[in-house]
Amino acid sequence: MSKLDRSAHARNAKKTPRGSNPGDLPVILEKGDDTGDSLFAAVGKALSNWEHLENQLAFLFTVFVGGKVTRDLPAPAVRAYGTVMSFKGRAAMLQAAAKAYFLSRPDLGHAEQWSDMVKQLEGFSERRNDIAHGSVECSFDLDSEKS
Repeated sequence: MSKLDRSAHARNAKKTPRGSNPGDLPVILEKGDDTGDSLFAAVGKALSNWEHLENQLAFLFTVFVGGKVTRDLPAPAVRAYGTVMSFKGRAAMLQAAAKAYFLSRPDLGHAEQWSDMVKQLEGFSERRNDIAHGSVECSFDLDSEKS
């Protein structure tokens, strides 16, 4: 990718609203990079960050159900969280546990924030699935080759 192409990519990336509505599809640029290497790196980073988030949610689920959180030995709740196949299923499990947790602790006042966050996470999970199940393709603009 030339310096000019990178600058255009950076300008377009800055115009893309990040995090405003995670369910929105991303802007697709007219030209990507020549090798796909930056895309492969971004996919790896995105999926690794999602996995870190899932680990934290599993520990949070443990807190919500009253389990003991330890880094040395996975709690039964962490293992149970990991057996649910879809994020929507895990999010529903988290919501149910959080509802009970916050009902018993109304002084914390975070129940509404939690619900808003889970809705955002559900939107981000759709984008995560797009990334995880996508592929990198090469395409050629034959018209530009003729000029």
